Amino acid sequence: MRKVDPLATSAGAEEAQIAAVLNELTQAVRKYGVEQRRVPKTLEELVAKGYLSRVPEAPAGKKFAINKDLQVYLANP
Repeated sequence: MRKVDPLATSAGAEEAQIAAVLNELTQAVRKYGVEQRRVPKTLEELVAKGYLSRVPEAPAGKKFAINKDLQVYLANP
């Protein structure tokens, strides 16, 4: 029988959750870009315009950023 490492399992689940959040934010940024014909300067603009209900909290020691390809990624503050 294979042993399951609970820390590895929770780390994998956390990574999947972060990937899902990044995907959701990227989709909102791209929709904003198409409809507004410009890249948002901040994710808060997406909230102000109704593309997001709120900006989620980034993992400790990171912040969300938008690259030139309209993808959201985790950056160091």
